[in-house]
Amino acid sequence: MLLVPVTRADLVAYLPQGLNMAEIGVAKGGFSRVLLEKCAPARLYMIDPWEHQDVEHLAEDSNNPDQTAQNERFDQVSHEFSPELKTGQVVLLRAYSHLAAEQIEDRSLDAVYVDGDHSFDAVLRDLNAFAPKLRPGGLILGHDYTNHAVVEFGVIAAVNTFVQERDYKFLAITTLDAFPTYAIAPALEGAAKTFAHTALAGVPGVVELANYPAGYSFSPKYIHKASGGTAFIPSFSTAST
Repeated sequence: MLLVPVTRADLVAYLPQGLNMAEIGVAKGGFSRVLLEKCAPARLYMIDPWEHQDVEHLAEDSNNPDQTAQNERFDQVSHEFSPELKTGQVVLLRAYSHLAAEQIEDRSLDAVYVDGDHSFDAVLRDLNAFAPKLRPGGLILGHDYTNHAVVEFGVIAAVNTFVQERDYKFLAITTLDAFPTYAIAPALEGAAKTFAHTALAGVPGVVELANYPAGYSFSPKYIHKASGGTAFIPSFSTAST
């Protein structure tokens, strides 16, 4: 696995252009626009139920507002991306991600970006639902590969479980975001190989952590900066320490 000192917006720029992509968890469409500008995908499925969920682990989530706000977000996204919707470059799927997956053909996607419900069960369900959608050489990326006292995500555990159960390759995580992005792939070939090699060649200061996550524990640390905000420190330990 590569520890890449970039933000997620910079990381996705290392993907080949013209891919078929899907984004799970659109919200207001901010990162959708980044994907369109950086990756110039042939098609981008933008997937989100835009539905308030009355569940405990999402009670304080800013991306789980009331239903009125969710409808407003959907209308805003529909308007903002109307040019791309008209050309077919963008397809909006207003559905829960595991149901949206049923509307996408197997082996039709080159890359998927997972940023929906961050509970362990939901992340693992998304990964399992979209793995069959990948073409040979495809890869899965996702947001918020972290955990701390305030935000207790299940992303790390779910991704690591998936990688080990499916024998996926853990390609990279970003280290300049407070909430890192990860990249994984079933094999280092095609778009996944191009992505990894381009990031390795194009970013100074990349560090490789061999065979991750086998034998490692990832416990990121956060410190308060004097200038305000927090700094993210990726921290790994081995099973023997």
